[in-house]
Amino acid sequence: MGGTHHPTMDNERLLRRGISSVPCGPDLISAIMVRHFNPIGLCHPDRHYHLMVKERLPRIHEVVNQAGYFGVHGPRQVGKTTAMSQLADELTAKGRYAAVRVSVGAVSLCANAEDQAARRDGAIAEDAFLYELRDATHALPPDLQPPVWEYQVEGQRIRAALTAWAERCPRPLILFIDDVDTLGYRALLSLLWQLEGGFQHRPHRFPQSIGLIGLRDVNDLPLWSSEVESSQPSFQHSPLAHMPGQVFQHMRAASFRLSAFTVEEVANLYQSHTTATGQLFTLEAVDRAFELTQGQPQLVNALAQRAVQMTNNESIEAHHIDAAKDRLLQAQEVQLAHLTAQLWDPRVKTVVEPVLMGQPLSNTTAQEVYRVVDSGLCRLHPDGGLAIANPLYQDVILQRLLLLAVASFASLPSSWGGPEDLLDAHLALDAFVEQWRSHGDALLQSVPYDSIAPYLVVTAFCHRLVHPHGTLESIYEFPRNHAQLRLRVGSFAMGVSVCVWRQHQPDPMASGVAHLDDALSVLGTDCGWLVVVDQRQERLPDRERTQMETARTLSGKDISVIRA
Repeated sequence: MGGTHHPTMDNERLLRRGISSVPCGPDLISAIMVRHFNPIGLCHPDRHYHLMVKERLPRIHEVVNQAGYFGVHGPRQVGKTTAMSQLADELTAKGRYAAVRVSVGAVSLCANAEDQAARRDGAIAEDAFLYELRDATHALPPDLQPPVWEYQVEGQRIRAALTAWAERCPRPLILFIDDVDTLGYRALLSLLWQLEGGFQHRPHRFPQSIGLIGLRDVNDLPLWSSEVESSQPSFQHSPLAHMPGQVFQHMRAASFRLSAFTVEEVANLYQSHTTATGQLFTLEAVDRAFELTQGQPQLVNALAQRAVQMTNNESIEAHHIDAAKDRLLQAQEVQLAHLTAQLWDPRVKTVVEPVLMGQPLSNTTAQEVYRVVDSGLCRLHPDGGLAIANPLYQDVILQRLLLLAVASFASLPSSWGGPEDLLDAHLALDAFVEQWRSHGDALLQSVPYDSIAPYLVVTAFCHRLVHPHGTLESIYEFPRNHAQLRLRVGSFAMGVSVCVWRQHQPDPMASGVAHLDDALSVLGTDCGWLVVVDQRQERLPDRERTQMETARTLSGKDISVIRA
């Protein structure tokens, strides 16, 4: 209990954790906060693994040094705020500039909370912006902070404040305005006109360089912002209604798009952890993380965080990344929560449903496509066309939709248990047929995505079969009109294939039998169901159309066919 203390042993332990020596006094708190992967919010270089700004935006220092105004845009959660905050800190720390990032997200809320018919939103937005700007400058040294704002004529307050600050500050000002695309039209145009008014006086009487950061390039903001003013037809026809891009075009020296990480950037991020701790991410683990996330930064960090927590400093392999993905889905992490809210939005559904099904977009608009791309839910595929942003997001989407169908089967009795907790396929089949005869259309309506509903409802029933003693593996091939379900309970295995008979399409039973035959060969079992769900308009009512028959596959396996 009271043995001799050896500082050298402490040093060795800390070195293994990436800390050079035993800290004391005020350094203790910062030293014990060992860097880690951060899946939520802003990354801080002293606490989190991160990529340097020059790696992600290699030309941005050049534009700043040349007094350029610029835009930075990209989908949600690709690291725009982190990159610009780090750049501001870096520029200030080097002693040449006074740089700060300010968000105008709250500005938009303040303006829109008032009666816009009274034309007060511009003044409110100016006041809110100046408040946010002053708050953002508190981290600067006192001699770099702005003077007390002296409010000028409405519509010129921002310009006057920036001019006064630039004249007083001993260093050139650099300003990064984040979330600019959340501003309403009048607030946005007022901001841009005031920036243009001071532009010619930089760097001595106005910020030397200003960056506008948002989901969209400023040239595209009219499409994005027109919804905010859609209730004011008179404004839509005003001469200013399509000018934000043109106003900024006169000042802009460059436009940068920040995208998800490349596989090389994922490797570099994970190498930071290896350098600090000695724990290796294998190349296979890096490739698997990139495959699942397509480089989405928060997901890249979330998988790594989980994988590190699951291992005891052993090398992290691809199977650790897969296990981390499973835990991430089960825990319904915060960084995945924003997907759930979007899924029920009809404007999102009209894009996501055909994308999942591999079908052409119809009954949708360019604005709705922009929405899902900007939100990070979908991405434009390099080969053309739209795709779900990454496999992990697709799993999240299907998991959330599946929950609704699972809940619809929650009251089913467990009447299919056989001896030794094995599944009695005959009892289960009878239960499924009875459920569909009684509630088929209602079950399909439990999933709001009509095209996907048949696959998920059958999956939900199979989930009910194996829970809690078995496993269910789901393989969805929506564009090919197939879903393959692999059930295992103890030593019992069963395969289920699902296909849908759609309007103006031939009966898919033949292709379904062949697909199930392949699945049974993989499973090594002769027990299989083929469920053919009729979604044609002329289909019969539930009880009349739900029939059960048998068929034989090419390999000689007898299977049960349920026409639902």
